[in-house]
Amino acid sequence: MISRRKRFLLSLALGAGLFGALGAVPPAPAEADDLLAGAWQITADRLTHFRNPERVVAEGAVTLLPAEADPTSPLTIRADRVEYLVGEGLVHAVGNLEMRSDSDTVTASEARLDLGRQTGVFTNAAVFQAEKNFHLYGSTVEKTGPLSYRLLDGWLTTCPVEPGEDPAWSLHTGETSLTREGYAVLRDSSFRVSGLPIFYTPFLVLPAKTTRQSGLLFPEFSQSERSGIGLTTPFFVNLSPSTDITLAPGFLSERGPSLGLELRYVMAEHSLGTFQASFLRDSHSDSATDDYRDDGVLRSEQDRYWLRGKIDHDFGFDLVARLDLDLVSDHDFLREFSSGITGYNKSRSDFENTFSRGFQEAHLTERENSLQVSKSWSRMNLSAEFLAVDEALEPAGVPTPLMALPRTLFGGRLPVADSGLDLLWDSEYVYYWREKGLGGHRLDLHPRLAAPLALFPQLEASATLGGRYTTYQIESRGDEPFALWTQNDFQDRALWEAGLDLALPLARSFSPSDGPYRTLTHLLRPEVGFVHISESGEEELPQFDNTDLVDERNWLRYGIHNYLRGQATQQESPWASGAIGSFKLDQVFDFDRGDKPFSDLHLELALTPGQHLRLASEAALSIHGEGVPFYAFSGAVSDDQQNEASLGYRYKRHAGLEEPFFYLDDNTPESHELQAAARARLTDTMSAAARLTHSFSLDELQDSTLELTYQPACWAVTLSASMTPDDTRLGLMFSLSGLASALGFGGGL
Repeated sequence: MISRRKRFLLSLALGAGLFGALGAVPPAPAEADDLLAGAWQITADRLTHFRNPERVVAEGAVTLLPAEADPTSPLTIRADRVEYLVGEGLVHAVGNLEMRSDSDTVTASEARLDLGRQTGVFTNAAVFQAEKNFHLYGSTVEKTGPLSYRLLDGWLTTCPVEPGEDPAWSLHTGETSLTREGYAVLRDSSFRVSGLPIFYTPFLVLPAKTTRQSGLLFPEFSQSERSGIGLTTPFFVNLSPSTDITLAPGFLSERGPSLGLELRYVMAEHSLGTFQASFLRDSHSDSATDDYRDDGVLRSEQDRYWLRGKIDHDFGFDLVARLDLDLVSDHDFLREFSSGITGYNKSRSDFENTFSRGFQEAHLTERENSLQVSKSWSRMNLSAEFLAVDEALEPAGVPTPLMALPRTLFGGRLPVADSGLDLLWDSEYVYYWREKGLGGHRLDLHPRLAAPLALFPQLEASATLGGRYTTYQIESRGDEPFALWTQNDFQDRALWEAGLDLALPLARSFSPSDGPYRTLTHLLRPEVGFVHISESGEEELPQFDNTDLVDERNWLRYGIHNYLRGQATQQESPWASGAIGSFKLDQVFDFDRGDKPFSDLHLELALTPGQHLRLASEAALSIHGEGVPFYAFSGAVSDDQQNEASLGYRYKRHAGLEEPFFYLDDNTPESHELQAAARARLTDTMSAAARLTHSFSLDELQDSTLELTYQPACWAVTLSASMTPDDTRLGLMFSLSGLASALGFGGGL
């Protein structure tokens, strides 16, 4: 018999390593004598050392501890009896076996371990990983290799497991083969809710890589008046540590089969890309009695699609590139399929969150695709762009959309020696091509000189003087005649401009006696400016974009701007430190307008009184007895409990009305729209979200969606309902919280 305290290299961490809880298994020793000088301490009621064959038997409240325990990850192994066969490196533990680390626990009734082969068999084994809230059970658990396992007659869940009760959900399996760097292969599996089988599959393959979280997405169910019953079943594939792909096959009972596809990659923090595609083999076509949106354009395409994608790439040295792709089969696709996991709304939101830019509005039929490359210096910028336009709706006549192939821009600001002057310039060359209509080459040069004026100390004053020269080589394509110009006709314009800006900033700071702010600063800034742009000398020039629309101008602009800033009393305060609000009042006088030379009064109000509240308002007040021809409001409020609401309201009496809001008398239709969204956490497990868009000018609810999500600790279900003037859709989506991360897969780069 040997002493109670003896050191052994009994690597029973092998059992916990089965689940990645306690790390890798150390290699087996070459000689038995090494065991007696190992790194384990064994205590028991009785320890017996036998010589032939050499084995150690520990009985009664056996406890194994590392001789040099890691305080950050302590490990304790307990059992009723442990027998260690030294020469063969075999361990047999029986009775109330428990292996516990700082966050993981493995229990079993019996375990047989082969230290040399790093294999073992556990009987009635249960695993709990606290960090991932993951429970696993198997009547037999075999470790078949260093990183491979086999589970017989078991189940797994991320729900709390109470003695004698079934978890909220569990995945039962007759046999599971698991490779830590491969896949989990499940045979004879059933998904159960509170112990009740919901569906069964004889064979199921799940990605189970640990180098990076992959993804398993649950099906989405839907019901639509136009599309019938729908089912989408996404499947995630991890291609590499920085690349993944998601396939989402589906079927709509009234339309046909569909397929969604997403490819993502990340090369560096500012170098990444995402491409998505949606395909539908549509058995339904528009007809005179069933015209989607009643727009008079009957869609006949059956192979329908939306291809989209974006790339941001940083080459270093302030050289960056951006790619935007947006191709659609027909003018109805984006509005008809706006909801769901492959719909327009989710895609636009995902791209805005990832790239800080989304897509054009769904109703626009000319979809822009561009490649931009830019290089920046401290005072200059050079950029190039290729712009192509995809026509979702073939135009009845000319002209077809303009495409920039290419456009280059070069601009900057440089001091002129020690003169106090700055040279500012913008220059552009663009070749506008279109299949039918007017295009051609355009070169635009726009240099200016700017200088501050020291009139007296408190007055801010600056002046600019410059010119602009634009030349065109005109091309005409198609059969439509253009009487004003001939092919390869040259036109140009030349004009000069001058400006003067004056401002008198007046600031005062004061300290309130109480309240959330320690100091408040009010800045009052009266401003006045004059701008002159001469006549170009050419009455007829091509009009490709706003660069061509430069009219003679003699404007006097004046206004009063107010700014309020504050410093919160406490550093951690719900009240904002910095800008609290602003109020601006502006008007323009046009010396060249004989009739009604004064513009409407333009008012802007912005408030940010706290971290959770933002308000903004804008309006034009007519001085010609026309009331309020334009106004807009937006607001957003939130709290720390993930409750939030936003509201946007906008009205234009005439579609052509724009700043500085001169009197406009035309017959263009009005634009009047309300947008609202809200999200609320109703209980600890229930949340609701809603959004709507209502057009007052069309007197219709254009889009409305309501979502209700129930999410306890281990699963979630979302019920959604959306309604447009042409369709009503219900959707149902399940997710099992924590299952993905627990098995080493779960969505996201």
